[in-house]
Amino acid sequence: MKKHLDKIIIVLLMGSIWGAFEVFGVELLKAIQVPHKSPFLFSFALMVMIASKRLNDFPGSAILIAAVALFYKSFSPDFQVCWATQTTAILTAGIVFEVGYRLFRNRIASGMLWRSLAAIVIGYGAYIALLSFDAVVNPEAFAACGGIAGMYGYLSSSGTYATILSVITINLGFYAGEKTKSMLNDQTYAFVPLATKALGLIVISIAWIAQLAY
Repeated sequence: MKKHLDKIIIVLLMGSIWGAFEVFGVELLKAIQVPHKSPFLFSFALMVMIASKRLNDFPGSAILIAAVALFYKSFSPDFQVCWATQTTAILTAGIVFEVGYRLFRNRIASGMLWRSLAAIVIGYGAYIALLSFDAVVNPEAFAACGGIAGMYGYLSSSGTYATILSVITINLGFYAGEKTKSMLNDQTYAFVPLATKALGLIVISIAWIAQLAY
C-alpha cells in the first residue's frame, strides 16, 4: 500500500511542479519578452521527469505526470485559444521522454555523457514527433507555416535551443532526484513530510491558478 501511495504522491507532486511552471513560467517569459518560450518549458519538464524517475521509476510515470501538468495548464488564460497545440505538446513530451528513458535506462546513471546524449535524443525526438503529428492532423495549418521548410526552421531554432537547455536540465534533475532519494532513504527523514509538502503544493498551486484564471 505504501509503495502505491509513494507513486501517487510523486506523480502529483512532480506533475504539479511542471504544471505550475507551464502557467507561471509562461507569464514570466512573456514579461521579460523571451522570443522562444517552448525550449524553456520543455527543458524544465525534462528536469522534472528525470527527477521523478530517480525518485520512483515505474512504467508510464512520465505520461501520468504530463497528464497532471496538462490539468494545471488547462487553467491558463491562453489555453482556450490554442488548447490543441498545448495539449499535444505536453503529452508528446511525456510520451517521448518515457520511451527515451526506457532506451537509456541502463546508461542514465553511468555518467553525464550518457545523460546528455539521452537529452539530445529525447529533445529532438519530442519536437520531431510534435511537428509530425501536426502535419498529419492539421495539414492545412502545417502548409501555412511553411511545410517541410517551416518544420526544419522550427526544429533548427526552438528544437535546438530546447535540446541545449535539456542537456543542462537533465543532469540537474538527475542529481536533484538522487539527492532527494538518498534523503528519503536516510532514517533521519520520514516520508510523511514529503507527502504533506506534495499535497500542500497541489492546494497552493490550484489556488494560484484559479486566481490567475479568474
